[in-house]
Amino acid sequence: MIADEFLGEIRVYQRIQQHPHPNLVELKGCLQKNGRIIRALLKRYSITLSTRVEGYHQALFNTTSYLASIEAGTKHLHDLRFAHNNLNFENILLDEQDRRVIIDMGSAKRFREELSQIGMPDFNDGFVEVSSKVNDEVGLNKVKDWLLDCKGKKVLS
Repeated sequence: MIADEFLGEIRVYQRIQQHPHPNLVELKGCLQKNGRIIRALLKRYSITLSTRVEGYHQALFNTTSYLASIEAGTKHLHDLRFAHNNLNFENILLDEQDRRVIIDMGSAKRFREELSQIGMPDFNDGFVEVSSKVNDEVGLNKVKDWLLDCKGKKVLS
């Protein structure tokens, strides 16, 4: 089952590689051993969204712009007929140009496929147990609420 899940994740990365988007993770290749894929080689990104907001990278940023780019990446994934099913602040990284990038396609599945795991606690209230845009909408709303609720940070709305 683990091998099937990993292969499914690789297929999502390959689909994104065929139809890239600046706000979705970039697959660089796969590491193989004995004819089997053992690791996905992904582009390295600078920091997590949570580190950017809560950590030492407290320079001003535009919350509306951040949310729009995360939504754009999610919409592109939906256009490819997949839902991410685990959107949260730890699965959004930033590159050197402060571009938001959705990572971790381990829970991404084609719409209506059964899920073996259901998102990150506190970000999955209201999830359905099949791959769905609803799950991503819940995650996006939680990310939005989290960004807007950050207290004492230099956040512009």
